[in-house]
Amino acid sequence: MKNFRLKPRFKINFKEIVGANVAALELCAFMVPDFTRMWDKFWYGIRFLLYVVGIYGSQLSSEIMNFLFVEGSISEIASASFLFLTHAVQVPKVIYLYKNMGRVKALIKSIDRSEFQPDSEKQRKILKGYIKTSKFFSYSFWAACIATCIFWAIYPFTEDTLRLPLAGWFPFCITTSPNFEYAYVYQFIAATLNGLSNISIDTMMSGLIMVVCAQLSILNDSLINIRPFAELEMGHEFTNDKG
Repeated sequence: MKNFRLKPRFKINFKEIVGANVAALELCAFMVPDFTRMWDKFWYGIRFLLYVVGIYGSQLSSEIMNFLFVEGSISEIASASFLFLTHAVQVPKVIYLYKNMGRVKALIKSIDRSEFQPDSEKQRKILKGYIKTSKFFSYSFWAACIATCIFWAIYPFTEDTLRLPLAGWFPFCITTSPNFEYAYVYQFIAATLNGLSNISIDTMMSGLIMVVCAQLSILNDSLINIRPFAELEMGHEFTNDKG
């Protein structure tokens, strides 16, 4: 029996919907890329040690130690806990992402199958709209994250007593130079990279959900226009004659 599905005439690259998120997570070593050379494995290992262990792990440890050792007012306790809780919630995200890495990568590859391609200009516009929306959300959250970290970095200079942008524990005295400068730069870089990677995980998942929404919209349009699509595929119009 002849397949009535129209051949895709409006090629769409569905990977665009999560492409930037995947690239950001692979850069920060929170996603394992497909290795083609031994050199790629080496650089991934360097990135893993630098970002995951050296930046994310050390910042989370600094916040845990600071939270355990904090003494003082409620405001100091709140200052020690707000970013720590954010990074603590990121831990199960990262664990489940590593645990299901194969399934996530297979899902991302499968969304570019020919069966999911649009069959009309209207369907192409629907899919383009979802891709544009997904990119807008990702870029907007990334911009907000960078702006927030910049404000954190500037805020200490507005006070009479210079302090670090964020609460944290360090195994050395941070009130003297150049220890203060080292801790200051480290906190700014760590907060920015960890925020971007955390947002990339969330927006990648929302992007995959948008793929499902887009395909349901395409299915709905295909069912509404099933007759003209079938006539175009068969090359002639159907009549209502039962004979």
